[in-house]
Amino acid sequence: MTIKHANLDSLEEIVALNTTIFSPLYEWPVFTLPEYQERLRDTRPFILVAEDNGKIVANSISFEKDGYWYIWILGVSVEYRKQGIATRLFETNEAHAKELGYQRIRIKMYDVSKEMLTLVDERGYNIIETTEYENPKRWAFVVELDLK
Repeated sequence: MTIKHANLDSLEEIVALNTTIFSPLYEWPVFTLPEYQERLRDTRPFILVAEDNGKIVANSISFEKDGYWYIWILGVSVEYRKQGIATRLFETNEAHAKELGYQRIRIKMYDVSKEMLTLVDERGYNIIETTEYENPKRWAFVVELDLK
């Protein structure tokens, strides 16, 4: 398993993978390629992919947002979970943010993945905001890690 930097040229493959990862978790449509492109248009994204024999099996996309480092997307293919890949993606993002001089990392996440909620808790992220959505009934959490 190799984790490496990627660029926007990999976005189509990343979106296809993320559709398979996130579609079963959410009751609403996942982001499409044009939505990824629009979201990343005015950013300098830091894109990481985990590859197995040249195939992307996990990824993260992060960027600067409002003075903090923001992990926007992080996903691992179901058959590659429980191998430490998400942890390695977090570690790489955290080290990169620290190198760039950021003092905080934030993530907005939903209550659809108990594994991810557990992982961010184990890594020391603290919930700083919660939002309840009604239709469908879901909770969103903004979690933050202090890098100081």
